[in-house]
Formats: sequence, C-alpha cells, structure tokens
Amino acid sequence: MMRNVWILGAALLLALSTTYGQIPAPNAVELAQKPSLTVSGRGEVYAAPDRATVRLGAHANAPDAAAAQASVNAIMDKALAAIKAVGVAEKALRTVGLNVHPIYGNHQPGREGEEPKIVGYRASNTVQVTLDELTKIGKVIDAAMNAGANQLEGVSFELRNDTEARAQALRLAAAEASAKARTLSEALGAPLGNIAEITEGGVTVEPPRPMFDMAVRFREASASTQVQAGEVRVEASVTLRYSLRPRQ
Repeated sequence: MMRNVWILGAALLLALSTTYGQIPAPNAVELAQKPSLTVSGRGEVYAAPDRATVRLGAHANAPDAAAAQASVNAIMDKALAAIKAVGVAEKALRTVGLNVHPIYGNHQPGREGEEPKIVGYRASNTVQVTLDELTKIGKVIDAAMNAGANQLEGVSFELRNDTEARAQALRLAAAEASAKARTLSEALGAPLGNIAEITEGGVTVEPPRPMFDMAVRFREASASTQVQAGEVRVEASVTLRYSLRPRQ
C-alpha cells in the first residue's frame, strides 16, 4: 500500500513540474512586442567662446640648412618678444612646428634619371598662443607680424568648460522628444505609459570658424587685425521609448 502511495505522489509531482515548466517566462522579444512609441529630439545651444588659440610663425630660405635655421630663429626671437610685450605669459606659448627641408631645383629636360639638385633649404617655426583674453588676439597677430613673422595658420575658439552647455543641449533635446511623444499620443489616441528606454545620441561641440583677410597685414603694416569670434555651437540628440497603455 505504501509503495502505491509513493508511486502516485511521484507521478503527481512529475505532472506538476511538467505543466508549470511549459509556462514561459517573459523575454526580451515579448517585451519588445508590447505597444510602444519611440521619439527623438534635438537640442541646440550657442555660447560665446572664452578661449582662443592663435597659430603663427615664420619661414626662411637660405643656401644651407644652418643659415636657414639661424634666419628663422632670429625672426621668431623678435616675434616672441613682441608677443610677450603685449601681455602674453610664457606659459601661453608653445612650439608646435619646427622643420628644415631641402629645396630642389627644377628638373632639366633631357636629363631623365638624374637626381634632383638641392638648391637651398627652407626652415620654419610655428608657435601656438593660447589666450583667455580674446581682446588680445589682434594685438598678438599684429605684434608678431610687425616683428617679422610671415605666416599665420589661423585662429580657433573654444569653451574652457562646456559642461553646462552640454547639459542644456541635452535638456532641450529631451524636452523636444517628450513634446513629440505627447503630440503623437493625443493625435492617435494612444495613452502614454512610463518611459521604457532612454538613449543619448551624443553631444557635438562645433567651434566657430572666423575668416579674415591676412593680405591686409602685408599691404599696410599700420592696419589693425580684427577677428570676430562668433559662437560655439553645442548640439545633442536624445531618443525616448514610451510604453503605451491600453485605451480606456
């Protein structure tokens, strides 16, 4: 009798485990198939830059490398002294380019296979000037050029701290996405549920690109260089996925 009871109990447990084992647990596929609404938003913020970087220098040609280097060194010594004289600290100056290379003569017709002839050398020196006082940009350029510098690679602008601008752009992007969701919900009669997923699309910081005519600097030494900074553009994007509630 006891043996029959044990067999019946074991069979019942096996049946129960088999039955409940067939009830699948919710998985990612099923969750993804639930009604939802996905929207995206973009936020854009403009801010005045508070730091500028000026890249300028000099180049010189000479019959030999040493003479070319000596010539460009003399020019840069005067240019750097002039830059410091308008109130730029030593720590704001950094050499970013130093080069000496040969100058080859024109190839002579009828001399195929002949090695090009070196006719001289060109030396160049480029420095980067970092300025937190943007009113000094023109003064730095003028001082360097008047002291003999003969190349200007450009001026770039940035924000020393762009954290708040990034955060504001993200807030605007999230607000736009949320507003889109409410609009679609009302238009389609689909009640919004909770936010199921938030995806940041990234934040980009685009500095302004000022343009100015450097030809003026060589035509008229007394002219004052004017550089308009413009604004830094910060853009962010956000994607929101809302669950949808059943209609009442």
